[in-house]
Amino acid sequence: MGAHIVFLGPPGSGKGTQSVLLGKKLKVAHVNVGEMLREAIRTKSPVGVTAREYLDRGELVPDSLVIRLVGDLLSHPPASNGFILDGFPRTLLQAEELEKLLEGDGGKLRHAIYLRVSKEKVLDRLTLRLVCGACSAVYHQKYSPPREKGKCDACGGGLTGRNDDRPDVVARRLAIYEKESQPILDYYRKKGILREVDGNGRPEEVTRTLYEVVGVK
Repeated sequence: MGAHIVFLGPPGSGKGTQSVLLGKKLKVAHVNVGEMLREAIRTKSPVGVTAREYLDRGELVPDSLVIRLVGDLLSHPPASNGFILDGFPRTLLQAEELEKLLEGDGGKLRHAIYLRVSKEKVLDRLTLRLVCGACSAVYHQKYSPPREKGKCDACGGGLTGRNDDRPDVVARRLAIYEKESQPILDYYRKKGILREVDGNGRPEEVTRTLYEVVGVK
């Protein structure tokens, strides 16, 4: 049975980039639960239709629906052969239910990786982020700017910042994340599988540290 790993970290921590790289390194499925939920809504699956009703009312999607979505995925290839869950669990209940799902299949988590990043670094990464309105390519005004200002290198589309990347919104998202994540971090710390990785450096530096922490070359 392949590795079972969850990836945790605040917005802008780089968990998306690093979890994809680690998934390829370990040859296991990379699962972004947020993208899964958006796809379920887009395709109007039973879970997606119900989730959309909550979102349309401005409410959070209940844990039960998210866990159902994850459970369905993890019971089928390729995720049944090992996975990296990106940004999940988001609540203590989700963490507990994930453990039950794995126990039912005779598996368990190997690592819960937490990318630790300073508030200043998160603000720097997110508030200067640019996204192409046509192809969704992502740039950064400081670290990875487009060749031509305001224009996507790939398709020529216009680049803009995201509404949720405004400094005030980012600060609020971080405050919510810190409050909600602490019980999850404590949960995995008590189980002895929490692996904290400094995510403040350049991506390639974080990757090297991450590989050392989880014991891969």
